[in-house]
Amino acid sequence: MQPTDAGLVFYRRIKEALSDIAAAHTEAAERTREIAGTLRIGSSTLFGPTYIVPTIAAFMRRHPAVAIQLVLEDSFQDLLKAELDLAIRIGELSDSRAMATRVGALRRVAFAAPEYLLKHGRPKVPGDLRAHCCVIRTLTKSPQRWTFESAGKPETIPVAACFSSDNAGACNEAVAEAVGIGIAPLWQIAGMLETGRVELILTEYEPPPTPVHVVWPQASLLPTRTRAFIDFLAARLRSGLRALP
Repeated sequence: MQPTDAGLVFYRRIKEALSDIAAAHTEAAERTREIAGTLRIGSSTLFGPTYIVPTIAAFMRRHPAVAIQLVLEDSFQDLLKAELDLAIRIGELSDSRAMATRVGALRRVAFAAPEYLLKHGRPKVPGDLRAHCCVIRTLTKSPQRWTFESAGKPETIPVAACFSSDNAGACNEAVAEAVGIGIAPLWQIAGMLETGRVELILTEYEPPPTPVHVVWPQASLLPTRTRAFIDFLAARLRSGLRALP
């Protein structure tokens, strides 16, 4: 037996509607049950323990039948290959296959150790960095081109790396040890600033803030636990990031 042309047209018209009906039945059934199951969440090695773990703990207290697997990785992982239900991305998004909601932005700053500045001088404008030793985080986009803002316009400066690493903590520590000048989110180096190990430079040319998103794979229907955690996490992060200096 072969379907007729009219039958194929009819099938294509109702296929999406039938999928929506099935999804609606599933969602209605899930809403009547306690939120349960396992969530795999991706985040970076520094941001995850500080900002995501407390949120996970609060969510698990509200929904004790949910188990969480937190995957910490500084590079942007493919959500499907890593089998992640969602991830927190710090930086510009490039994966058009993922859904995303922006939850805030992180202030970025240039900084250096007092010992380094005493020995090599303090840069007065971004262009002065060409003559300085810089600490480069290799996982960022165009790591040896730093962008600042001058008179409301972006200004990109090529810099030379004397030290580089794919780990943010290692780069920040290298700057504190007077290896060179670095750029980082302000929250990462707040403790170093308070103790005087580093100080801010080029503050009038502060780099543009880095966006923070929650991302998840495209799907016609998310499990209730995933949707609930995304909403919970987004609300907590928006509140927490607004409170950062």
